[in-house]
Amino acid sequence: MKQLYTACNVIKSTYISISVRKHIKEFIMQEFGLPGEDYIRVHLNSFLGKTILMNAEKLPYRQIKPKEDPISATELRILLPTAIKHYTVTAASKELISEWFEKYFQQQFIFFVKGQIAITGNELGAIRMFMKLYRVDTESYDLELARKCWRDYKDRIYKVNNIRPKRNTAHFAT
Repeated sequence: MKQLYTACNVIKSTYISISVRKHIKEFIMQEFGLPGEDYIRVHLNSFLGKTILMNAEKLPYRQIKPKEDPISATELRILLPTAIKHYTVTAASKELISEWFEKYFQQQFIFFVKGQIAITGNELGAIRMFMKLYRVDTESYDLELARKCWRDYKDRIYKVNNIRPKRNTAHFAT
């Protein structure tokens, strides 16, 4: 039995930690994580796997990696596939991935709210439903900040398309 245990330890998993804001971590864990796990499993041919691979650099030779610090509340742990165990993700690449997570959150938020408004006509209800569905705590991402993000998007769309917002916005009631 001891040999089996030793053989299992030969395969080591590679984790990377990405610094993100708390609401981004909550969203990403709901979007890509599995229940009961505090990290995200990434497969090479998945959407997230390809994103990580774009930012990884091939190591010319095997290196000993330093032990990671214990994760803080804003660290998002990602389990990399063994296929890229000879790659590294630099600090600069981690910052790019963090920014990408921010933009991905904003896009998903806007798409979700647009769809909900088309169905219900209620902006605030759509924003609250997004927060509830993705378990985004209102302390980590304020409801007013979420509304501002939606309003900025809506104002930009009106401006680009030369549309004047209606004074009676019953369709977009909050």
